[in-house]
Amino acid sequence: MTNQQVLTLEIESKRTELYREAERLSFTSPTVLRLSHELDQLLLEYALAYESRISRYPRISPS
Repeated sequence: MTNQQVLTLEIESKRTELYREAERLSFTSPTVLRLSHELDQLLLEYALAYESRISRYPRISPS
């Protein structure tokens, strides 16, 4: 399994946990805010990894 696949699974898991806790508590509870921050960190990590992967290829300008 690639790092991207592992990270995608972690994101999906964290998102599910976040929604579950938000339904149980509220969107403004400290627990949900912490989970939201953790999800943001995972998404940022994914975006940075994706960006570095695609930056290796030259951009093709439309003609």
